[in-house]
Amino acid sequence: MRKTSIITLAAIGVVTISSCFRDPKKPGLEYMPDMAHSVAVETYDESKNPDIYADKKSALTPIKGTIPFAQGALFGATRHSAYMPYHHPFSPEGEEAAKKDVNPLERTPENIAEGKRLFEIYCAPCHGTEGKADGPVTGANNRAFPMSAAFSYFTDANLAFTEGQMFYTTQYGRNMMGSYASQLNPEERWKVIMYIKGMQEKYVAEQKKSATTEKETPKDKK
Repeated sequence: MRKTSIITLAAIGVVTISSCFRDPKKPGLEYMPDMAHSVAVETYDESKNPDIYADKKSALTPIKGTIPFAQGALFGATRHSAYMPYHHPFSPEGEEAAKKDVNPLERTPENIAEGKRLFEIYCAPCHGTEGKADGPVTGANNRAFPMSAAFSYFTDANLAFTEGQMFYTTQYGRNMMGSYASQLNPEERWKVIMYIKGMQEKYVAEQKKSATTEKETPKDKK
């Protein structure tokens, strides 16, 4: 037993001493080479296994139509993924189909507040904080980029826009407005649309109230 212990200690000593070299080009004995030489494929590095990667590319393009599994924000009653592709094509038919889409998010104070925050960052510069097409871009450089009345959210045409049409517009853009698909993910865009729809509903309610008040107020007799 004692002899075995001595031999074991001697072997450990030899390995320890032989593994310690001052010359960095001589790291010593590799008793665990798999730790020193990783078998993992480095990103964008040429693959060394032609049986798996015939084209020697280690970073492969995802299969068309696939989305990351269990990644991204899941929101709304239908649990949509932020990575879910948009299925409506950029065409009159695509926009017509998009009209039927509804906001999958619940109208909560938190979602509305976040929609307002994002609106003021991405939309208000042109549309104005109140949606009246009077944002700071309009008056910049001696009104070099004037916003027409069509940029107001309260025109008859824009009031008639459904939530689905609004999302379609943020996906592909419309007229002078470009796409916001790269700036805002689907969940964020739905929150912005929720906030805008709230502004429009408030406007319509105020217009109806004003019209009712004007109708009920007797005119001055001449």
